[in-house]
Amino acid sequence: MLARIAYHQQDLPRMLVASLRQLNAAERTVDPALKAEAYAYVATAARIAGRHRLAARYGTLADHALASVEHPSDAENRARLARGIDQLYSGGFEDARRSLTEGRARTLDPRMAESCVGMLAETALWRGDFAAAADLFAKTEELAVARVGDDIGRHWCLMGRAEALLRVNEVPVERVRKVVAAARASVERRLTREKELGLRDGPGMRAIQDLRLLTASARLDARQEPGDDGPTRARSALTEALALAARLPSAQPGMLECWTGLAELLWSIATDQPGADGRSPVRQDRAAARLLYAHLSRYLARYPGTAARIGWARCLPLAAAGRRKAALRAAERAMADAERLDAPYDHRRAELLARRFGSHA
Repeated sequence: MLARIAYHQQDLPRMLVASLRQLNAAERTVDPALKAEAYAYVATAARIAGRHRLAARYGTLADHALASVEHPSDAENRARLARGIDQLYSGGFEDARRSLTEGRARTLDPRMAESCVGMLAETALWRGDFAAAADLFAKTEELAVARVGDDIGRHWCLMGRAEALLRVNEVPVERVRKVVAAARASVERRLTREKELGLRDGPGMRAIQDLRLLTASARLDARQEPGDDGPTRARSALTEALALAARLPSAQPGMLECWTGLAELLWSIATDQPGADGRSPVRQDRAAARLLYAHLSRYLARYPGTAARIGWARCLPLAAAGRRKAALRAAERAMADAERLDAPYDHRRAELLARRFGSHA
């Protein structure tokens, strides 16, 4: 339980310690469900810490323990949720979907059901099935309201739905803007009622919330009819976002579309300059591109399942900094990763960028 709380607070050191303590206790029991839960939490913590071989080892142990469970239990359901999270982070999208679907079907715990459906939504988002992701996030919102009796628990579902809808072409901007506004209102209510309700968001979670809200709003503004101050407003939002990023915890669940959106925002600024297409980047944009590329690379190192989307997103700061050959290589690598991960949307995006940068190589 402590490991689960630490995960929701994005407190990686605490999660690692709690997972190891749980593992130590589970090694003394003969209950395969308790062993599976402990192994699965260690696998997830190790994955987020970038220890991928260790994560794979404990993930296999968790799967073996789950296979020997004879009677359903809460520990088994928690193990399936943790396995689904680790499988998603490693790029096993179909395995993650199966684990989370089974966990959802077996549990009677409202919080567990909400978590499983929310992670199914996240899995669809990572896979590039944005319409399905938006629907699943909406279902998660319903579960959150039913569980809490208030919309204060909907903030992360609303934010996920907004990010998914931003990728669905036929969705009007104003509809997405309303979802972002609802997410912001939910976050603000959490802040004002934090002590009253005993919430444990912490500074790391708040930094993630603020950055996702800022990025989604900037992406919406960029979709509106461009005005004379469009590039100035976009650059201001990017500068603020990169300053906020310095406060992020090492564990960053839910940040895939935020990082990708920031890369697209940077590219929109670069292509708005005289000598467009990122060929003559101004100094401040070059510095922002280097910093954003470093953030993207660190995120990818912890979450290898993002290789396709973060792969093509990393092309954009490279190109914005004038490194078009490196951008082309990154796009080609992203195409290969998208094929390996069976992510058609990301393959199309990477292919378009490869053609664009290849034509100028």
